[in-house]
Amino acid sequence: MKTDPEQTAHLSAFQELIARDVPRRLFEVSNDALIVADLDSRRLVCLNPAALDLLGLTMREVRQYRLDDLVPMAGAPRIARLIRLFARSRRHSLRLSLQRQLFLPFGADVVAYRIDGVRSTLALVVQDTRKKVAALDKAASAEETLRSAIDALPDGFALFDAQDRLTVCNERYRDFYRISAPAIRPGATFEEILRYGLKHGQYAAAHGREEAWLAERLAAHYSGDHTIEQQLDDGRWLRIYEHSTASGGRVGLRIDITDLKRQKERLRQTLRTDELTGLLNRRGLRDDLERLCTSTTKPSDGPVVLYINLRGFRLINDVHGTDIADQILKSVANGLRTYGRQDDLLARIGADEFVVALVGRGAGFDALQAARDVIAFIKRQGTLRGRLLNLSSNIGVVSCGEAGAGSDILTAAGLAMNAAKALGRDEACLYHSDMHIRAMRENEMALEVQEGIAKGQVLPHFQPQIDIATGRVIGFEALVRWHHPDRGLVPAAQFLGVAQGAGLTEAIDELMMRQSCAAARQLLDWGKADTCISINVSAPQISDPDIVNRLSRHLSRFKLDPRQIRIELLESTLLDDRTSQILQNVRNLIRAGFAIELDDFGTGHAAIATLRQFAVSRIKIDRSLVQHIDSDTELQLITSALINLASRLGINALAEGVETLKEQELLQRIGCNSAQGYLHAKPMPLYDLRAFLVARGELPSAAAEACRQS
Repeated sequence: MKTDPEQTAHLSAFQELIARDVPRRLFEVSNDALIVADLDSRRLVCLNPAALDLLGLTMREVRQYRLDDLVPMAGAPRIARLIRLFARSRRHSLRLSLQRQLFLPFGADVVAYRIDGVRSTLALVVQDTRKKVAALDKAASAEETLRSAIDALPDGFALFDAQDRLTVCNERYRDFYRISAPAIRPGATFEEILRYGLKHGQYAAAHGREEAWLAERLAAHYSGDHTIEQQLDDGRWLRIYEHSTASGGRVGLRIDITDLKRQKERLRQTLRTDELTGLLNRRGLRDDLERLCTSTTKPSDGPVVLYINLRGFRLINDVHGTDIADQILKSVANGLRTYGRQDDLLARIGADEFVVALVGRGAGFDALQAARDVIAFIKRQGTLRGRLLNLSSNIGVVSCGEAGAGSDILTAAGLAMNAAKALGRDEACLYHSDMHIRAMRENEMALEVQEGIAKGQVLPHFQPQIDIATGRVIGFEALVRWHHPDRGLVPAAQFLGVAQGAGLTEAIDELMMRQSCAAARQLLDWGKADTCISINVSAPQISDPDIVNRLSRHLSRFKLDPRQIRIELLESTLLDDRTSQILQNVRNLIRAGFAIELDDFGTGHAAIATLRQFAVSRIKIDRSLVQHIDSDTELQLITSALINLASRLGINALAEGVETLKEQELLQRIGCNSAQGYLHAKPMPLYDLRAFLVARGELPSAAAEACRQS
């Protein structure tokens, strides 16, 4: 006979349960009431403790009852009939839900099991529905509490089920979406709610692109956990957090961030705006120019940029104070607002720099004439409270099509403005590509100069200054030279302008001061105590309040007297925007014992009267007034007048660029007592000075000096 392994396993397991007394233990510890009765006689066989407790009986009392005895008389026939039908049926279980129909004064769920064996047995499992009702009440209470908590949230809350149908939302959620509120009802899908809002203009960002916006929003909604920001039709901003639930649904929060957005916008505007004038600052201008240039399809439609530099503004600030200077800046800003159109960009990007980006002027627009109009307007702002202020401007002009986008056009305009400054006051200049090429070359040269300074290639050369009457050397002018490893000796004119533009003048001035003092020390050691070194000092350096201390430190290092150093200033320095500070520094230098002389005199616009204001001890007649003076009567008249006037003011004169003996003789006849130029010597390095002086008989030779010392 073939056995069933599965049945064998079940039998073995059941026998082990009986052996372990597990069924009886489970019968006793069950929380449900279990009643076992004989199916034929309906005699009660056994009740578990839960059933005894439920009926309020003992086991001894229970054994005296039949199942019918537990049923009220009205229900006995019905129960008897159910039992008979159940006994005859093939069903092994029957589930009943009775309300006070059995032996209990309360409703109960009853499951009857028929157990066939030697004798048929009926097992009843009785569950008190009061517990279920209590559980339902508890669940309802919890749900009500949850709803109250959801409604109390300060943020919008919505829950969607696995089919993306709205399950619950709070009133705050409905408040946010007032237009969509009629569609926000339980059972509505998220897409249905969105479509209703789109149809009625709920979402500001969707106007004109509703279907595309809907596709993007649904893609984000189904993408998993995410955060997005959304603007509504009334201007409010919401931050949306959406997360997946364990059951496949979606829970979403809506937080009102309108105030935060406004604060960020105010901060953004602060970061983009010049505090004094209310115009854009450099950052704001750069961003808006980038947007304008990249959004333009034709170059002629792009903005035309006027880069404005106010000349004379620093002098106004120094002389009249910051209050007057601020009024000037505000007046210029207000005037530019009047000049520009609504779409134009207006910015202040530096202390004395403005930019006007003219938008939509077209291909035939005369940008250079527009710049001249602005120059004339700014000129009028130089009059304040009846006082005429020395205010002028330079403007660089460039269009988007010529220079590219954003910062490129601003860079190009700046190059054009620098070119305009080189032309003089109240000049404007159009940008062209050569300016960029030249700027690139100058940048490369600036890097080379910087490297040359670091490597000691930039050094002073000394050109002698001669007393015409005696022929003796009375001083040397220190002239900067660059010993380039490839190009050889490079004169100052070929690199100094680039160095100034790159901010290297301070380093060059510092090394010239130091090495000039070293040369003065050398002359002193050779016995030439009456021979001075003239040092050229740039306008930025002479306007430095620390100039006297810097020079004094070098003098102290080389144990020199200030009378052995002369300070040379260019005539144009007198007209620099920093004149008030320069004047104060010059006075301090004179008090410290330094002599002041004015270089390249006769080429600038300084009045002779200012020579007394600066206490100049010597003027240097520019070489343009010296060359061929022996054969040019007009030059003789001009130069003679300058020398005579200086002489009457007690100021000495030195002629630069003297190359011939005839030039020197003529200069001597018209009253010039000193000369400097190739007639006597070219500029030479420090190590050649002794040989030069020995050759002129002003120092003994090395052999003679050795004999003298022996």
